[in-house]
Amino acid sequence: ANTSNSESISNLTIANSKLEATLRTTREKEHKSTIALQKFKEQTERKLNQNKEEIFKLTAERDSVRYEFEKLRSEMRGIDKNFFEEVEDLKYALQESAKLNKIYEKTLQGVCKRNKLNYHEILAGVFNRQKK
Repeated sequence: ANTSNSESISNLTIANSKLEATLRTTREKEHKSTIALQKFKEQTERKLNQNKEEIFKLTAERDSVRYEFEKLRSEMRGIDKNFFEEVEDLKYALQESAKLNKIYEKTLQGVCKRNKLNYHEILAGVFNRQKK
């Protein structure tokens, strides 16, 4: 009976050692998992904060663009089809005026030549009078 008890104690001691080794291994794995989880949590929080900052910047930029858009929309309300027609009319009138100016210039040069006057001196005199 004593041998039987010694054998049982020995078997229980071996089983206990195996269980303690398993417990140690499990605790080490749990510790490594806790550290990995903590690192992952920190990385995730860092990324979340970066994303929040990016969202804040983009929201501010969007609001700024929206403000500019509304400002331009308000300015554009005064412009209708007639505005563009008037611009085209003014462009045409300017072109015609430029053509007439060239004709007047050539005519004036001809008059100066026939009357033996220096065109450039006369032109300079006209500009000097306009400045006064």
